[in-house]
Amino acid sequence: MNNVTTASPATVRVTLVDADGRGETFFSDICRMIEQIASRANVGLVSVPSTGPVSNVSRTYACPGCQVLVPELLAEVGTHRGQLLPVGSTHGRVVTLRVEVEASGSVARSGSARTVKTYNYIVGRATRHSSGETRALGEVLAGLA
Repeated sequence: MNNVTTASPATVRVTLVDADGRGETFFSDICRMIEQIASRANVGLVSVPSTGPVSNVSRTYACPGCQVLVPELLAEVGTHRGQLLPVGSTHGRVVTLRVEVEASGSVARSGSARTVKTYNYIVGRATRHSSGETRALGEVLAGLA
């Protein structure tokens, strides 16, 4: 009898770390961005059902048949910070939220290669800190930049 071992599929995990009343909205925006990037790269990500109370702040996507993620998705591994005004406010102290994106499978990213992006909802722009590149917020959240 032959034993066949199959490698686990590569995965992307998105987790809301800091939350206030707008945390889940920012989390959902990042999840949609990951889905858009995968779609444009022709990668079939499948949302893996979560169980328990953390399902609203953590989502795992598997890539069946993939042991390695495409560079477009690997570029999103790291910290994503959202800067927003408090719920119901038009001015005041800015609230900063944090979402972490992690990858697993046959991939490894060193701490220095992790992305740090800030999504400034107030002025409508997103900045990738490693390059200093700033783009329109809508463009980035649509997975276009």
